[in-house]
Amino acid sequence: MPTGAETIAKPTSSCRGDNAEQAEWRDLAPSSADLRRGIDKEIKKLMQQVAKAAGRTKYEEFEADLIKRISRLGRRIAALFLCLQAVRWLVAVA
Repeated sequence: MPTGAETIAKPTSSCRGDNAEQAEWRDLAPSSADLRRGIDKEIKKLMQQVAKAAGRTKYEEFEADLIKRISRLGRRIAALFLCLQAVRWLVAVA
């Protein structure tokens, strides 16, 4: 019998609204080289954080930070994909 109370948790994301990496793209589209450098930088920072956090951070805190970092990395990778796709399209129609 329904009680009217929600029984399913609403999806939440600790990284929602954290799109700081896109600030540099607001006025000028990034080149694929810029995006690759950003991806490499994010991976390096991620690996440094793993080494730094091991043995010093609770797993839950590490996991929350990891989700933010992976989301940021994923957005950069998606941007690289779109950039490369646009370049290929422009070459194809030229």
